[in-house]
Amino acid sequence: MPSLNSISKEGPLRLVIAGSSGRMGLEIKALALQDAKTWTLAGEISAETQFQINKGAADVLIDFSVPEALPHLVGACSREGVPYVGGTTGLSTTHKQGLVDAAKLVPVFYAANMSLGIAVMQKMMAEMRALKHFDFHIHEIHHIHKKDRPSGTALALHESLKSAIGRDVEMSVERGGGVFGVHDVRALGPDEVLTLQHQALNRTVFARGSLHAAQWLVSQSPGLYGMADLVK
Repeated sequence: MPSLNSISKEGPLRLVIAGSSGRMGLEIKALALQDAKTWTLAGEISAETQFQINKGAADVLIDFSVPEALPHLVGACSREGVPYVGGTTGLSTTHKQGLVDAAKLVPVFYAANMSLGIAVMQKMMAEMRALKHFDFHIHEIHHIHKKDRPSGTALALHESLKSAIGRDVEMSVERGGGVFGVHDVRALGPDEVLTLQHQALNRTVFARGSLHAAQWLVSQSPGLYGMADLVK
């Protein structure tokens, strides 16, 4: 299996990208290469390759690959002491437990959506408790290639809202075109309607967010972190 060559820890953070040939991986790579003072590309993992991390060769791994790759990736990070940033959606309960287990050994950051705007929107869900007698609906739109329905972002918003108002909420899903992501949360009262909406204008917002998370994570202790930790 190909592996990383050892690189000096002086200078920029050494980044490994899993899912490097995918849409998000390419976006992250492009941003990292534009900021040579902060990042150096220490390795890439595509869908066609197997990989192991050599101890001392990487400072952080960002994973936007596929759920099936997660056990191998978090296992390698755990063994070699490399912080893990994950944005892959469609995870099973077993996958999520793998993140919890890895977080006992290394810093682990996971978010279904790396947008700071979505993170703030989730925090705003807590304020909806004042309108808990209203009707609620969550609607999401994603590009035609989005595999999971509903998306991880919609599910995260759903959980935050459900926690605030104490009951389940209807969700609807739309797939079409090249939409990067639109999420609406509507509170419908007898005399008024409140709508919160987030629109992703491009993939760069998610790539930038994941790099921001990775830069923050390398100085953290082992534990499981998310976007809420970045917007405290």
